[in-house]
Order: sequence, then structure tokens, then C-alpha cells
Amino acid sequence: MNSTNRIEWIDKMRGICMLLVILHHSGAPDEYQKFLSPFFLSGFFFISGYLFENPNKPFDWKLKLIRIFETLFIPYFIYGTITYFVVAGYTEIYQKGNYDVISPFLKELLLGSKLWFMSALIISEIVLTFILFFTRKSNITLLIIAICFIGLWFFTPLSKSGIFYPWYINCACISIIFMICGILSRRIDLLENNKILYGSVILYILLYIIDLTYNITHFMFATNYFNNILLFIMYAIVGIIGLVCICKKYIPNNGILNYYGRNSLLVYFFCNQIILACFKVTSSFTLNWYLKSLFITAMVCMIIPLPVYISHKLLPWMSGRFNKISTYYISRK
Repeated sequence: MNSTNRIEWIDKMRGICMLLVILHHSGAPDEYQKFLSPFFLSGFFFISGYLFENPNKPFDWKLKLIRIFETLFIPYFIYGTITYFVVAGYTEIYQKGNYDVISPFLKELLLGSKLWFMSALIISEIVLTFILFFTRKSNITLLIIAICFIGLWFFTPLSKSGIFYPWYINCACISIIFMICGILSRRIDLLENNKILYGSVILYILLYIIDLTYNITHFMFATNYFNNILLFIMYAIVGIIGLVCICKKYIPNNGILNYYGRNSLLVYFFCNQIILACFKVTSSFTLNWYLKSLFITAMVCMIIPLPVYISHKLLPWMSGRFNKISTYYISRK
């Protein structure tokens, strides 16, 4: 824990996961994807769960809902509004002369269809707030609820891939499971056990070699496709704990990783547009995809601090810094 009360290994882990998101979208070949796919998105949900409550303090569900609104929904709304009207202004109004852009915007906003990750995270945190309010500090109850969410996903149409559900509730069913794992790991100090940490690293490497050899797993979190959901969850948890071990034990304080970890929300917002621009710039390059995906990732990492800096200066609320409501709520308690 540093002087600003940030848990350093979490910033490093977020930074690594964010860099892997960029690598994933930069056209990483299958060997890369097989290695990073189980944990780089589920790791974000795990961290969100780890930070969701302080086990040593009473859980204030009203304050939590306020903070979800301030730190997630407001950034989501600002980003969604700006990007929608920029794109609609050019493609619909300028190119087609179609001025009917308000109703599609409201539909997109109400259905939460803009960014699957943000939509699933918002829904997961809201649902989890009420779960913790009713379950209090019962770890067994929380574990049973996680199992129920697996069953809810598996035995209902929510398990079908390629179908859009409002606010990506199908993906939220899976993300809640990793958030509960994060909560439980903090409550029982799981991440303080060195044998579990080191064992997870070794086990994950073995699982990766087996998977790469026999091509066992096939999944894509964003499209809600999992050929074996239980295997994915176990594989992902091992990978997450292994990454925690690496961040806590082997990676020293790193300005770059900490920067991407602290600004992961803004990096997530901007990375896809910058990646597409880098694809166009490098379209004539003859590098193989093993090198080209790494090259594009490096390009994005050099460019992305600029829009992040501009956002901090001009749109600080888009980075989740708005806290007027929660400050007022706390002052009135």
C-alpha cells in the first residue's frame, strides 16, 4: 500500500491486463491469445470484486450505488454520448442527410449496447451490491450464489452466443462469478498464501501447454462464447492468481504499468480507435503477425497517453473522478 492508499500490485495487474487488451485487439496470433485470453478480462472483474468492499468496515450499500453511478455510469454516458454523435454526425447527417439520430441514441443508452465490458461491469456491481446487502458477511452464501449464477447462465438461453441482451446481462452472469471470487479471496486472505500463488503460476503454464498442444478450450468473453464454462472459470482463476503472484512478487514498481493501471478506464475507451488507425498506417508493412501485433501494441502505448491527458484536463468526469454526490452523502451521515 503506498502513501495514496492505492494497492500497488493492483495497479500493476490492471496495467498488465490493459496492455493485454491492446495486444488482443492488435491482431495477436492464436498462441498469444491462448495464453492471455483466460485471465486478461476476467482479471479486471476479479480486481473489481477484490476492491468492492473493505472486509474490516460495514458495507454501505447506498454509498456503493452512488459510487457506481459516479465512477462507472457517468464515464460510460459521457464516452457513449461523444462517440455516438461524432459518428452519427458524419455518417448519418453529413453523408446521408438523416437527422433522425436522437431516438437511436436513446435506444442505445437505455439498452446499454455501447460497450459490452462497461455494461456488464455496471450491472454486475449493481446486482452484487444488493447481494452483499442481504448476505452480509456470509462467505458460504456468497459461494452458493456464485454457483447459482453458473447454473443460471448454463441452463437458460443466456448461454447462447451471438445474441444481444440488454446491458449484456449474459456476460454479467459470468463476470459476477469472478467478482465474487475477488471478494472471497480478500475476506479469507487467499492472496497472502505463497504456496497458492506460486502453485498457480506453475499450474497455469502446464494448462497452457496442454491447451496449446490439444486445442481444448475455445472461448470469447465479449461474445459470450465458452465451449466449457466450468473449465474456463477454473482456468481463468488459476491464471488470475498466477498473475497476482507475478505482480506481487516479481514486478517492481513500474511507472508505465502503474500509469496504465491508474488510467485503465480511459485507455479502454480510446484504445480501439487508436488501434484501427495504427492498422491503417501499418497496412503495407510485411511483418508477420507475431511481430506486427507487438509493433501495433507499442505504437498504441506511445500514442494513447495524449487523449488520456486531454481527457483529464477537459473531461475529468470521464475518468470516474466525479464525487460530488458521494461527498455530500458522507457529510450527511
